[in-house]
Amino acid sequence: MNQPPQYILIIKLSSLGDVIHALPALRTLRQLYPKAYIAWIVEEKCKDLLYNNPDLDELIVVRIHHWRRHWNRQSWREFKAALKRIQGQFDLVIEMQGLIKTGVIAWLTHAPRIIGFDKRDCRERLNTWFTHEKIPYMGKQIHVVDRYLAMIQALGAETVTKEFPLRVPDEAESKIEAYWKSDPELPAKPVVAIHHGVGFPTKRWPMERFAQLGDRITQELGFNVLLTWGPGEEETVKKLSSQMQEKHWVSPKNTLHESIAMLKRVSLCIGCDTGPMHLSAAQGVPTVSLFGPTNPVYSRPHGSNHEVVVKLQPCSFCHKHSCPTNIECMTSITVDDVFQAVQTSVQNHMNARTS
Repeated sequence: MNQPPQYILIIKLSSLGDVIHALPALRTLRQLYPKAYIAWIVEEKCKDLLYNNPDLDELIVVRIHHWRRHWNRQSWREFKAALKRIQGQFDLVIEMQGLIKTGVIAWLTHAPRIIGFDKRDCRERLNTWFTHEKIPYMGKQIHVVDRYLAMIQALGAETVTKEFPLRVPDEAESKIEAYWKSDPELPAKPVVAIHHGVGFPTKRWPMERFAQLGDRITQELGFNVLLTWGPGEEETVKKLSSQMQEKHWVSPKNTLHESIAMLKRVSLCIGCDTGPMHLSAAQGVPTVSLFGPTNPVYSRPHGSNHEVVVKLQPCSFCHKHSCPTNIECMTSITVDDVFQAVQTSVQNHMNARTS
């Protein structure tokens, strides 16, 4: 019989949503190989998602995005240190990204066994030049969580677990708890978080509609609205706030750990296909998400307590970052459409959290 691997490396650099979606695969891998040494190589901006993860032995943090923009002596030293850490150290590499750069990273490990995706499932097909074994083609008709789990099943896992362990330092938890208590009026009613920001422009729903939606939630449902925001979105959230008529709250500037702690406390999270939706879903918070250029079958918040709003167009799910027309897949979604989904979520999913 083949000996189980002793040293395993997962390659999943980013993004926030993708790293979150890979957490069940890590947990299933740990259950399959309880005695193995498991490391994960990740981009700096996503490292906090893996803080104190009970299934990891080591987190290898790289700054590839930074290196490409600021190549200098310090970048070269960091690159060499990362290369030294991964070369000749692992007997199994699981390449979950499907890009040329992550394929090169896998190849640079010199591991005798590198598992990756079928070329049709890779974002960049040349990735397959660098992997030894390819799992069967799946396409985008199954959720990305199940796509990552399929890699562990290919190693022999007969059962899988869909758990998303997210941990934060005590100081982050304490800061958000203090904020929550600083204004007793905020938690006096169920809190609905609205996150307007997106990763790229074609995912964006018009700001004025978010404002109208927030006002309706306050007026017709009697809930409190909290506007959340991330890096680079401070001016945008101020503009959104200025367009709302009803009383609402704007979250403070938060680190990723603090955002995790903040979203854990809300009763519902509303936004487009973006990281905060997946942070919320991973912690059992119901969501209402708006999809247009990305396919909800593949990348919607995982779980059964989520509502998705989508208006199909001939060009839906194009995954393009720019649109030759007027982003009809998003602009055709009305405030009524989203408010109806919010009402459905309130009826079906929020009872346990608001009772």
